[in-house]
Amino acid sequence: MIKANISKENATQSITAEGNVMELVNDVAVLISAINNQFQNMDPATAWMFRVGLQAVVRDSDGPCWKAAGGQTGIIFPKAGQESNGGEED
Repeated sequence: MIKANISKENATQSITAEGNVMELVNDVAVLISAINNQFQNMDPATAWMFRVGLQAVVRDSDGPCWKAAGGQTGIIFPKAGQESNGGEED
């Protein structure tokens, strides 16, 4: 589960995530799909620009996806009863 509140007005981001790595990857994929589908329904060209732009920022190892933004807060909590496994698969 991911909850996010991103405010450009206040230049703040509050993000809370719960789950293991693969659950969070899936949640991000669901979010991307929902945004892309909305753009697709409005204008396929906009959906294409979203896809291309997203691919570019994800592929850039020095890009904004891989750096903490100013004003960002967030904690990843493991599910209840689940211990962190140091990045190994469950």
